[in-house]
Amino acid sequence: MLADIADGAGMDASIVTRLLASDADLQEIVDRDAAARAMGITSVPTFIVAGQHAVPGAQPPELWAQVIAELSSAPA
Repeated sequence: MLADIADGAGMDASIVTRLLASDADLQEIVDRDAAARAMGITSVPTFIVAGQHAVPGAQPPELWAQVIAELSSAPA
């Protein structure tokens, strides 16, 4: 069933089936989870902006405009 849903979303169902039947990507998931927790992420959705800022939850457009403005004005 999950492979069918993945296929409907444009994913390769055979890859999804293979990954669901194995632990092939388990360590990557564990590592990503640990990195997110180290950043203080405890909720979904949380958006990682510019690889360094975590913005939790649904936010109003004004906040996103502020984040974009700050990132745009920061030195590269």
